[in-house]
Amino acid sequence: MSVTIILIIITVGISLYAWQNESLMHKWIFQPYAVQRDNSWYRFITSGFLHADFTHLLFNMFTLFFFGDVVELVFKSVYGDTTGVLLYLLVYLGGIIVSDIPTFLSTVTTRLTVRWVPQVVCLLLCLQVYYFIQPWISASLPLSVFLVLFSVCCT
Repeated sequence: MSVTIILIIITVGISLYAWQNESLMHKWIFQPYAVQRDNSWYRFITSGFLHADFTHLLFNMFTLFFFGDVVELVFKSVYGDTTGVLLYLLVYLGGIIVSDIPTFLSTVTTRLTVRWVPQVVCLLLCLQVYYFIQPWISASLPLSVFLVLFSVCCT
């Protein structure tokens, strides 16, 4: 089973559980003020596994299924199976963390949250990965269509 499929299963499971457990959703969602106040830095990662609703989850997992699988395969072919998977996970988790940094820096002193900033940063990170792997893939049109879908649906 691919790492991408495992990430999808974990993300869907966590999101479904969090929708039923408001306490977990509240503890794991990214709120910059709460991160600093409660010293809950884990939210930089846990927030990446939470989704607002079914449509949000569906589009993100649909995109991850196609985009993530290509990135995972390219990383494995370029760096070998073990190193490729580790780099893929590093890029995935790093993308979650990096996408929350602008929101954290811009709203840490207030209780406000700018919800669209992580999606824009995530799209930029996806584009960077896409341009990195483009020489190794021949079908770039379907991947670019999914990037556009991702950016439209997540913002």
